[in-house]
Amino acid sequence: MNEIDFEKLAAIAKEEFNKIRGPMVSESALLAEYVDMVKDILKMDPKVFSSPIPGFPNVPLPIEEKWIYTFNKQFKNRQELINFADGILTGKKVAAVDGSQIYEDRMIKIPVGLVRVLGICVTYDGKTLPKILDEYYGINSEMKLPGGTPIPQNALGLPNESVDAYRSFFEHNLEIKLMDEKPEIIFSDNPLIQTYLLAGKTKEMRNEHIQSIMRMLYYSKVEKIPVIGLIDSSQSQEFCGLVKAIHDVEKKPWDMSLIDKKGYQDTQLWSDILDLYDRTCVFQSQHEIMTHYSGRINIEKSPQAKPKLEDLNFTHDLCFYYTRLSPFGIQRIEIPLWIMKKPGLIDQIHKIICAQAALGEGHPHLLSQAHNFVVIRSQYSKFFVNVLLQEANYSGISFRGSTKELRKLIF
Repeated sequence: MNEIDFEKLAAIAKEEFNKIRGPMVSESALLAEYVDMVKDILKMDPKVFSSPIPGFPNVPLPIEEKWIYTFNKQFKNRQELINFADGILTGKKVAAVDGSQIYEDRMIKIPVGLVRVLGICVTYDGKTLPKILDEYYGINSEMKLPGGTPIPQNALGLPNESVDAYRSFFEHNLEIKLMDEKPEIIFSDNPLIQTYLLAGKTKEMRNEHIQSIMRMLYYSKVEKIPVIGLIDSSQSQEFCGLVKAIHDVEKKPWDMSLIDKKGYQDTQLWSDILDLYDRTCVFQSQHEIMTHYSGRINIEKSPQAKPKLEDLNFTHDLCFYYTRLSPFGIQRIEIPLWIMKKPGLIDQIHKIICAQAALGEGHPHLLSQAHNFVVIRSQYSKFFVNVLLQEANYSGISFRGSTKELRKLIF
């Protein structure tokens, strides 16, 4: 049997890394110029830019008095970090929600989908058992989406985007259910500001996702339970837009062309500035997608009850900030605006987020647990597909394709 020659492998890797080292150094130098621009901005008063800037409609608005809030870190090793996290979380109740789904495979167009959503609520008192809500939902092409849109017909298959829309609804619906437990915060694995919906989504499908979020935001505001959207690898360029706006307004001698050419992201600009658990000020989002966060929504909790329609408007009610929860990157935190109207609440929330990240080694521990638990395991997934193949056979419908790929699904 052949063995791996690790010395040869290391030599090859070194050679390849040296090839890309030059371009990476050049790229870092270019990025450093923009980081210096941000450092110049940090010397300005953020209140100057807290109102919409004419000509820059999508630029976020800083709504706090400082650009950066440093975290009072009183730990020097891992054990002290855990003690710090325990000190913050003791006596508090925290919840998290995540979901997963099964839909059509590239080899098999299946007419039904399966969504699983799971919520965990933990009281950090050393005695109360966690509350776990674990729900499965079957979906077929005859159903209407939660907002009333008929599912697009796709021959035999069920469109993936329809299953995704249902998953979004059920996840946010579970967040509403967990509000009955009165947690300090609820972690969501989804962004609240869903900018990606502007690309490649129909108006109907975009509205389905946004209506699910608006319904959850309504109850978050009524119940005063913060729901936190955490994005671990954000692609947002909203803050980059603010940098460009300040460049124009303040007549700064900066070369802004590279931000567009290189497609820099907000997280890159903050990467060399934010220390562990430090955070930026909170920004009120003015992104184009926010213009779609209004409309008449069914806020009735029970699906069996008569719809209860309410005119809602959240076009200016979502905010975000950036923080460093691990040495490996910058995270984006999205929150409802009402949090900022309650003095001191944002600091309490950020402490809980940092404590959860400390327990989870860079990612909120409870959110990681929800993710691990909610995955539809391979054995269950294969059983699901086997049932579908059996029923298809009974109905006289045959599947053709790669035998190898089919065996991966059912064995």
